[in-house]
Amino acid sequence: MMLLQLINYIAVFIVFCDAFTLQNALPFMELRLSYPLMILVFALCLPFLRGIPFNRTFLFIFGVIIVSSLYNTYVGKDTFFLLTKQVIGIFSNALLFYLLIKVNRYDVKRLFKVYLNFAILTAVIGLFQELNYLLGVRAGYDFSYILVSSLHISPAGFLKITSIMSEPSAFCYVMIPAFFAAIRSFTKSEFKFLNRRTSLMIILSFIFSFSLVGYIGMIFSVMLLFLNYAKVKYFVIGIAVMSILMFFAYINVADLRMRVDDSVGIFTGGKKLEQTNQSTYALFSNALVAWESFKDNPLFGSGLGSHSISYGKYINKVVDVDAVHPGYLFTNSGDASSLFFRLMSETGLLGSVSVFCFIFRFWILKNNDKNNVMWIVNNAILTVFLVRAIRGGHYFAGGTFFFMWLYYFSGKYGIICHDDGQLQQDTNHNLSHI
Repeated sequence: MMLLQLINYIAVFIVFCDAFTLQNALPFMELRLSYPLMILVFALCLPFLRGIPFNRTFLFIFGVIIVSSLYNTYVGKDTFFLLTKQVIGIFSNALLFYLLIKVNRYDVKRLFKVYLNFAILTAVIGLFQELNYLLGVRAGYDFSYILVSSLHISPAGFLKITSIMSEPSAFCYVMIPAFFAAIRSFTKSEFKFLNRRTSLMIILSFIFSFSLVGYIGMIFSVMLLFLNYAKVKYFVIGIAVMSILMFFAYINVADLRMRVDDSVGIFTGGKKLEQTNQSTYALFSNALVAWESFKDNPLFGSGLGSHSISYGKYINKVVDVDAVHPGYLFTNSGDASSLFFRLMSETGLLGSVSVFCFIFRFWILKNNDKNNVMWIVNNAILTVFLVRAIRGGHYFAGGTFFFMWLYYFSGKYGIICHDDGQLQQDTNHNLSHI
């Protein structure tokens, strides 16, 4: 049991440690702390691995994508180096977190609690960071001496907290399931993963991120809660409250107002993409490039890792590059600025439709969860997918596959779990072949 607990904490810490990186440590890649930690987890899992096969559906779809990507490499739309990096990264992360759930005997509840323990600590560090910024103690808020991170100040004079993440948006990608669990625990007296004090700390840390993608995630979280409780009056009240809060944020947070205004200006034709802020430019330019790539390669995309090549190929077609700020031009061209856009560009209909089918197939509502626990985990993780579809196109940074397999097992087997999170004994034989 002690060994399993050690494995769990090391593996889940990988979700939070992307900013622990040595840049330019190797001539062809960054050296991330997650790499040796993954090797360590694989080694520690060896005693548990007998008779544990990998998910065959995932292997089949991933295999087809690899074959099509190899063809794209052959015809010059992708490169073997870019493809290899993504294949190794995706497969190793998918396998690691799949094995993690297997060696825990499908105990989704236990692993989600481990995640929440790290989320609480991350929130506390973030609030400590904000306090030190207000007090002027630089060593307490500027962690660039140990992390790859950058400082961002809100127009209101507060630090946009990053905690142990690289930037506010990265903080929100990893913390959004904890935010869902926090507002659920803060407002309901039924089973809860968090007490009100820890819930409040997580909620406050999210607010002080001053991240647009984080605030969008907050809206998704509230809407999912009202949807699960299926009370129309609460749903209407929720929309009204969130509308008021977003309007307040729009009025008082200049960065958010600028991005909203620029986005509306693009949709209405009142502003050209070349005239927008860097964040808006990155999102919309990558969306346009992804669409051009999709039109040329609709079924299988242009190959894993190829979006940066597609960006160079199509950017002149979608924007006036001479009018773009020089520092903006290739922003997020490596990950398409959005996981949905990257899937569309690199994997076409096969990858995009597979992901959407996966999300809808394994989504569970409160009324379908007999133990009233798994729906919390399931919907908390759904917020990750919704947010990452809008921003954040890295395939495996921020624990993408940790969340994916928790979502899969919570959705597939949550309704037949005992209250302690263990699956019923009569299902164990069948599950071993999944």
